[in-house]
Amino acid sequence: MQKRLTLLAPCLLLCFQLHAKKQPQQAPAAMPTKLGYTSLEYLIGCLPETPQVESTIKSFENQLEQRFRNEVGKLQQQEQAYRQGYETMTEAVRQQKETELKQLQTRCQQMQVDLNYQLKAKRDSLLLPLYEKVQAAIEQVQKEKQY
Repeated sequence: MQKRLTLLAPCLLLCFQLHAKKQPQQAPAAMPTKLGYTSLEYLIGCLPETPQVESTIKSFENQLEQRFRNEVGKLQQQEQAYRQGYETMTEAVRQQKETELKQLQTRCQQMQVDLNYQLKAKRDSLLLPLYEKVQAAIEQVQKEKQY
């Protein structure tokens, strides 16, 4: 989301500039078009709420990582048990264990995707109010300074 906003801001400014050039020439006494540039990441970093939001995101990320590590640990234990008992297993038991291992691997892969999605959603939900706050401040400066 930050990357999109970082890329979007210069594009919008360029569009505004191009739009201003397309307008008919004004009288020489009119003020020239003013442009302003800013870094959203810098402004977000300056907000007093940012450390708390980052801490919350990091805590949530650690919880998700721990859940994933637990699931991977289960998979590794079952793989090890399968390897140790391979020689003594019948063919039917081997196939059953292999099927269980494949299902567990698939579940781990899906869990990783789901956890990444959850982390992104949490990050977006926590950062959105900060972006809205910064956007409101930018719009206020734009209006006051006539950018």
